[in-house]
Amino acid sequence: MIYDTRTLFQAIQRVHRDAPDLALDDVVLRWSAYDWRDVLLDLPIDSSTFASQLEISWDVAITTLDGWCRRFGDRHPEHVHGYVGVLLITLLALRHSELRRAPWGNRDGGRPGTVEHTDCSETCHRLVKTPAVQAALRELYAPQLTESTDPAVLREWDGFDVDTLRFHRHGTTSIILSGRLRDVTHGRLPSFALKLIIYPFLRIPTIARATRDYAAEFNPPAGDLEHLVSVWASSGSWILMDFVPGQTLAERLDLEFPQQRSNELTATSEIRLDLIEKFGSELFRALGDLKRLGKHHGDLTASNIMVEQRDGLEKLRLVDLGVNYLYLRKMPGHGGVDAEYVAPEIRDREDQPSGEGESDDGFGRSDLYSLGQLIVLLGCGSPATGGHVPEPFYAQTPLIARFVEDLIDAEPEQRLLLFRARQGSDGLPYEQLWTDLTNELAAARTGVSGRRWWSDFAALADPFFGTVGRLGRLWLERRRQNAGRETEPWQGWLFLCSVLAAVLATLTMVLISIWIRRTVGWDWDNDFIVALQRLFGAGPDEFPVVDQLRAPGYGFPAGTPPVIFGVLAITFTLIGVKYYQSLFASASPLTLGRGAGRLGIHAIAAEIAMRMTTVACLVVVLPILLIQPLWWAWFVAAGMTLVTICNWLTASFGQAVVRKAGDLKLSTVPSRISGISTFRAWIPGNVLYAVMLWTIAILLQFGLAQDAPVYIALIALVNVVQLYVVKCSIQGPGIRAGLGRACIAAERIRHVRLAAGADAAVVPRRDAGETHPSGLKIS
Repeated sequence: MIYDTRTLFQAIQRVHRDAPDLALDDVVLRWSAYDWRDVLLDLPIDSSTFASQLEISWDVAITTLDGWCRRFGDRHPEHVHGYVGVLLITLLALRHSELRRAPWGNRDGGRPGTVEHTDCSETCHRLVKTPAVQAALRELYAPQLTESTDPAVLREWDGFDVDTLRFHRHGTTSIILSGRLRDVTHGRLPSFALKLIIYPFLRIPTIARATRDYAAEFNPPAGDLEHLVSVWASSGSWILMDFVPGQTLAERLDLEFPQQRSNELTATSEIRLDLIEKFGSELFRALGDLKRLGKHHGDLTASNIMVEQRDGLEKLRLVDLGVNYLYLRKMPGHGGVDAEYVAPEIRDREDQPSGEGESDDGFGRSDLYSLGQLIVLLGCGSPATGGHVPEPFYAQTPLIARFVEDLIDAEPEQRLLLFRARQGSDGLPYEQLWTDLTNELAAARTGVSGRRWWSDFAALADPFFGTVGRLGRLWLERRRQNAGRETEPWQGWLFLCSVLAAVLATLTMVLISIWIRRTVGWDWDNDFIVALQRLFGAGPDEFPVVDQLRAPGYGFPAGTPPVIFGVLAITFTLIGVKYYQSLFASASPLTLGRGAGRLGIHAIAAEIAMRMTTVACLVVVLPILLIQPLWWAWFVAAGMTLVTICNWLTASFGQAVVRKAGDLKLSTVPSRISGISTFRAWIPGNVLYAVMLWTIAILLQFGLAQDAPVYIALIALVNVVQLYVVKCSIQGPGIRAGLGRACIAAERIRHVRLAAGADAAVVPRRDAGETHPSGLKIS
């Protein structure tokens, strides 16, 4: 039939070069339906093979055939128009399929920046409404009559009204039509969806066999499992099922996130917890329905989930069950636009089964991965590229990031390390997982406030960053939930340290205010201070207890107005509290747990360093004001040195966690966490600034520099502009996200270690150096 196919497309080429339309009519006039089946089956699947074998491009063939069909008019016989129309629909579907399978394609099957998919849809709509094309489709896709043909399949095929066929949408390997039955059922004409496999793909036995067996494999029991689609019948080339009106989840979310892409996300991008709750509930129920059917989806993508209106609510229905043939290596392609949703054990599998026994039963945990990707999609408008949760989840809702990480690890055995099935659960615990996610959403909401136009300005102006309130609400929510879950002792610890930092900073600011008012001669006393004076027997010009701390020779450098020390103290206090609350207050390396060896030492050192910054303002500021202002340069230099050491210890912990996660093959942890890299990039600047401050202190001490007010003013300016605004306020959210990500990774490392220990306990003996499936070496 190669010769006839070549002849056909040679005729199409001649028509393209201004030959009359009859040049094509003469070639196909005497072809029967069997001949057309052979021609359609013989079409190359990809554009390059098509062009090389038939010496004409898809675009030229499609444009020529489209013009031929539009000019057909009243020419006879009509069936020629129908068969050529099916050929054109097939070519359009093949082009759409290749574009969807290409890594640079989009959901609509068009090249970025083009409207090819729009032209395709319009042409298909017009052709499928044509009676001749409808008749040709019915004839070409009719079930083959054999001894094994199910009579029920024939009845369903004969039972629909071919005149009602309409084009609905394209699939990767199919064309989906809609229509209605001939006969009234329960007082109405039921609508159906007819999935026609694109003819050339029927050459692939796996696709033909899976299509034939689809109804027996995935049809849910009548009247049950509302989130699945009822399948009426299936044959070797088509599937007939309930028609689900509405949009795909991908189309629905395009309305919420116009043109959103993961590489456009920043630490401050909004996370849509409302969408996660709204559609997440439906997703978990749908997967629960599938679990009760004893199946899993295998291709759970946003394009395979329909959103329909039911009783005024948006409900989800799962369609197109079963592993995509593209990932079974049964057709050419590179994964396409939905590849991110597909679990690595499916997407990257090399040893594909073949033959009658082929099955995807080994992919039982793959739906967990897809579920995690869909949660990310609901939250930010695009899936997690490379299996790495986007940065804004860690900056704003780290609890949701933690939950998602537990679903999307590349190793199936390392999913549900944290949210593992409770005792007595049967299979994948979707109902329990939804309860867990509901708890995480409730906890996450305690730290999320709606964004307003002034939100960024408020975050900049508030040195406390709203952290105390967020951590307090989170701690109370966790105590309320409790729910038999493993407790998180560090939540109370973080709240306590945040309160301590805020209280100390507030007290320091009060003391600075009193000190400035007193120093410049303003009325600084009040009833409280008078009471203290009487209690300690102090004079009217004496501050009780505090004045007794003054060192001998208490005074100020020559020519330096005292108030400038108050200004310097204020800047250091603001930086100290902003530094702690915006970077460290929400993260704890203690999530690593005990017994982690050298990594545990990194964690303890980082934890001590992070919490010591709660008293940084006291250590640096109060000795200058209350003991000896002449020491100001030494204390400022010492304070910056302590900050540098803290930053180095904390960043080193983050890098050590990344290395350990790589050793354990925790795929959710990237080889480079941007927030940690940014934080580490601070250190050379911190060292340089500390050296400069020590140099200034030495020069002032030995009288080699005299301009103390100038140095103090410059340091105060650097504190406000560079440290407070640029580093803590602008870069702070990204660094906080990186530290949060590292602490979540540390928790996963702990659970991998616990899982390895549990396995070692139940296995009587392991050879030295044998590796646990998680990647942890057991010695």
